[in-house]
Amino acid sequence: MKFEPGTYVICDPCYVFNSDEWEKVCEQMFKDPENAEVKMPTGSFWQHHTAYGAGLFKDDSGCEYGVDSGTLGVVPLAMANKEKMKDVMHLIRVMNFAEAFEPSYKDGTFTFGKITISTGG
Repeated sequence: MKFEPGTYVICDPCYVFNSDEWEKVCEQMFKDPENAEVKMPTGSFWQHHTAYGAGLFKDDSGCEYGVDSGTLGVVPLAMANKEKMKDVMHLIRVMNFAEAFEPSYKDGTFTFGKITISTGG
C-alpha cells in the first residue's frame, strides 16, 4: 500500500480510533489477518502485527511507540481521533512525510519511509 506525501500517525491503531471504529478494524483483522490494508469509511490505513505482541518499541532515532493491541501501523492524521490522541502522545508519533512511501514489515521490523522500528523479530 502506497501513501502519498502528508501527515501521518505511526502508532498502535487502537490509540487513534474510538471504540466503534476500533471494533470495525478488529473485524477486518480477524477476517483476513495477513491483509495489512484496513479500509474504513473515512479512508484506508496500514497495520501489521508485531513480532511478539504488546510492548514498548524504539525506532532507529530513539523515539518510543507503545503497542497494546499487538499491531503497529500508519494512519493518515485526517482519520485519527484527535481527542483520543491527546492522552497517548507519548506512545505515538505524528510525522510529516515529504515523499511518498510504502510501509513494510519483515521479520519483526517495520519500515515507514526512513523510520525503522524493530519489535524483536
